[in-house]
Amino acid sequence: MKKTPAAAVAPAIAIAFALAAAAAPSAAAEERCAGAAAGRGGMGALGYFSRGLARLHRGELGPAIEDFSSAIRLDPGFAWAHNNRGVASAEKGDLARAIVDFTAAGWLDPALAAARFNRGTVQRRRGDLAAAVADHTAAIRLDPGFAEAHFNRGNARYDMGEYGLAIADFEEALRLSPSLSGAWENLEAARRALRQ
Repeated sequence: MKKTPAAAVAPAIAIAFALAAAAAPSAAAEERCAGAAAGRGGMGALGYFSRGLARLHRGELGPAIEDFSSAIRLDPGFAWAHNNRGVASAEKGDLARAIVDFTAAGWLDPALAAARFNRGTVQRRRGDLAAAVADHTAAIRLDPGFAEAHFNRGNARYDMGEYGLAIADFEEALRLSPSLSGAWENLEAARRALRQ
């Protein structure tokens, strides 16, 4: 029976990484925020997005999902709102909904590595290891320095019994981020598994 390294258990989806795009709303979202600030309507897409992000960080998953949904209703092209609703849905356990949101985010913004990374993380949690590897590979193509994507692809490859490839991924993750949590432990576990 193959033993999964303790640190290879799917880590929480990278909420912190999703924060990076908060400064890049669409022009429509910016207009709506400006209108709200001038008192000509309700909160805009960026306002709902920001409040949703704060709620997500506090673990208020239901309200966060509602806020991200409101942002999407006002600005359907707001890829980061789809991505972060997917994060909240995954944390809540609704993996199917998370996959839909991460897929939409990636379609709306083809350069959004976080959407592929997050979908890959959820695919692994669902047990679809080949899809997880494919999504993490796509994230790495978009952002070769994305250490967590190398790490998570290594975890999926380890689970598939592809220990040599997992070792290469863990080594690259550590080259990029030497203090990445769990990477040293998983590298050693993969080396032990390869020797057996």
